[in-house]
Amino acid sequence: MPTTSSTTLTSVALLIRKTHHPVSHDKTYKTAVLKPMRFTLIFVSLFLLSACASISKPYYYNEIVVYNSTQQLIPHVVIRAKETQRMFSCRNIAPGAKCSNKSKSKKIKNSKLKITWTYNGTERTTDNFKITIPENMLKSLPLRGVISLESDGKVKFWLEQGKL
Repeated sequence: MPTTSSTTLTSVALLIRKTHHPVSHDKTYKTAVLKPMRFTLIFVSLFLLSACASISKPYYYNEIVVYNSTQQLIPHVVIRAKETQRMFSCRNIAPGAKCSNKSKSKKIKNSKLKITWTYNGTERTTDNFKITIPENMLKSLPLRGVISLESDGKVKFWLEQGKL
């Protein structure tokens, strides 16, 4: 059986202790492993918190405006949200005039919209369409949905933002 000195056994025992016990008080271990782990944990936590904050805040609207861009009276306009069944209607919009419905701010539920109106004695309707909110819109200000009824039977739709 080979003989070993007590110094060698002590060195091996210290090496095993440092390798298998990560909670050692060795400064190298703290510098090399714990500090980067702490930084990573803080960074990931901040990232997740900011992601949750940006996802949770919805857009709001507080007004719907319908413009009659034709040369004739439009006697009846109905805007209906498919999923929520909310409805807004206007009667007798003069040529070049508008009809609006201002209310307290409501959360946009991204429901499909359908618009029906009567023009030149004919009832017209749009397909269900979804609102796309442009990236430059601020969540802190309510949105205004603007609908322009055109004489060629088309509908123009856009979002605006103003003061509170």
